[in-house]
Amino acid sequence: MFDILEVNDEPAATLLRYWVGPLGKHIEDINWNQVAKSETPGRHQTTVVTYLKKARQHLQDENLRELSPIEASEKLPPPTPFGVIRPPTTRHRPEKRWKRACPQWLPPNLRELQWKIEASAMATRDRLARWRITRDWWCTYCGQPETTDHVFAQCRVPKAFRRRLSWITNLHLQLNPKNDKDRNAGAREKLRLLYTALGRQELWRNRCFVDSFRGKHAPIILMVNNVSGKAKHFFQGQLDLTNQESFQQSWCFSGVVWLRGTDLVVRGTRAGDQP
Repeated sequence: MFDILEVNDEPAATLLRYWVGPLGKHIEDINWNQVAKSETPGRHQTTVVTYLKKARQHLQDENLRELSPIEASEKLPPPTPFGVIRPPTTRHRPEKRWKRACPQWLPPNLRELQWKIEASAMATRDRLARWRITRDWWCTYCGQPETTDHVFAQCRVPKAFRRRLSWITNLHLQLNPKNDKDRNAGAREKLRLLYTALGRQELWRNRCFVDSFRGKHAPIILMVNNVSGKAKHFFQGQLDLTNQESFQQSWCFSGVVWLRGTDLVVRGTRAGDQP
């Protein structure tokens, strides 16, 4: 089949090659009108249907079965110039789901970045349907690049996920409410500050309520572009109390952070994350 990524500047040709295949062997009779209705916006429907009919007729007239896919694609008629075709849409688009679910969550700095909203394959292991907003594909559990083989074959560390915090923060941190009464006031504020620093790259929707801290799940309150100076001083003080070495400015990208009550402990770094 033709590589769709190579013809993204020709949306009509892309649509044809995706549905017909390289030489149209596997499709004989197809309702082009129905295809255009289900895969394109309404205002592009007539133009796309017209082009598909012409292209299909062109494929039938010429003997393209002996040519390579590249040569066959070059013989297709040029696409009719019109606006960009949007990708296939569903009834509930993820962008709308995200904005409808938590509109107050999106800080202004997020609008300046090129974010893409995708569904994580790793979320199925927790039997939860979560949408994440991210710029890169990373494994939720071990922080390695997320691929199909890694997700379903190689990654064997889901049990350790609930106890560790990394810069990919789908936080399922087990909290004991009794500790907040016995210890100094502001323990949850420290956790909130920690999640703010760790949540620079990703923001997960997992029991995320701004005003509620009940139960055993602590939410991420805010995502910022850079770790603030106040957070740096707080974390440095916590490390001094635990006799830990100084952490670098990019510590939340290079280290795995654990929490023991309200004490912060750095457990090590992952290979390749050091600046």
